[in-house]
Amino acid sequence: MIRKIIVALLSSVVFSLSLAVAAYTPAFEREPNTYYFSFLSLVMIYLTYAAPVYLLGGVPCCILIDMVERNMNISHVFRKYFFHIAAYTIAGMLTTFIFLLVLSGGKVFDELLDSSGFFLFGVIASLLYYHLYLISFFITKKLRG
Repeated sequence: MIRKIIVALLSSVVFSLSLAVAAYTPAFEREPNTYYFSFLSLVMIYLTYAAPVYLLGGVPCCILIDMVERNMNISHVFRKYFFHIAAYTIAGMLTTFIFLLVLSGGKVFDELLDSSGFFLFGVIASLLYYHLYLISFFITKKLRG
């Protein structure tokens, strides 16, 4: 459980940094008399939204996916990997839907097609979490070995 929380926090930082890099406007490209957020401000804004979603949505989804996988008894490594890819993709879309539902006050259904880009971010965020979760096993195995 601690590993899942640490990976969720690390994933939210990496995700926020990635979004901030994409949204940041360097000083030489800025228009005069226009306000731009600093890079650190962008990271903090994205982290404010990403960290709770990872902790309140991602960690429970990871626990649920682990329970389903144990019940399915998937033993082949590639099948297990593709099951996790599909499960985390669905979890990312579901978590994004719930996030949008909460933020919109239930009006997400009116603008569901306009929100499709957010679902892509949710899938990317969930797959980032899964792959950092996998990497955490390799790191701890290497440290113990």
